[in-house]
Amino acid sequence: GPGKVFDRKIYFPKGDWFELESGRIIKGPTVKNVKIPLAQIPIYVRGGSVIPTVPVKNNLSDVMDEIEYNIFPDGKCEFLYYEDDGLTEDYRNCGFVTQKVAVNKIKNKIIIELLPVSGNYRGFNPEIQINLNIFIDNLEVTSIFVDDVQKTPEFTDHIFSGTMKTGLKFLKIKLGKYNRHRKKQIKIILKEASPRKNPR
Repeated sequence: GPGKVFDRKIYFPKGDWFELESGRIIKGPTVKNVKIPLAQIPIYVRGGSVIPTVPVKNNLSDVMDEIEYNIFPDGKCEFLYYEDDGLTEDYRNCGFVTQKVAVNKIKNKIIIELLPVSGNYRGFNPEIQINLNIFIDNLEVTSIFVDDVQKTPEFTDHIFSGTMKTGLKFLKIKLGKYNRHRKKQIKIILKEASPRKNPR
């Protein structure tokens, strides 16, 4: 019935793995016994991931007007975002765009670059709302610059376009509507905080 829990042995490869709901961080490589309730599937994200999401739409043909990049910085990582019209077969004839997201975390600094999109498709919207959720652990934010303009930090524990509540702290940066043919640079300076206590 409901409330049933399964015990599973799960292998986690090298890297930091974030258990989103609980906020637990698992350091791989390791094997862990994980209790999995039937009602929910635990979601693990590896450090160094960039996961794009879009708000839930009623209709696939609604124009794409917002993307959220959910970012788990770890050293240097790059992600190539892909988008097409979602309807036709035009993507077979180069009817799509890509955008490179480069993330670099060095000591107490995170630098994120959204490079200009390349490609095109019919109905491509170059000016859309872009939000970033950046995992910063329990570190304090000293300052944020978007293209050298200072911003006030905002925080959230909801990611994936608001669909998921996590046990982790994210910096939320709303870039607003901007032309995706331009480069954007986000610089985050963090203050070292006390080491985290891992919830058991």
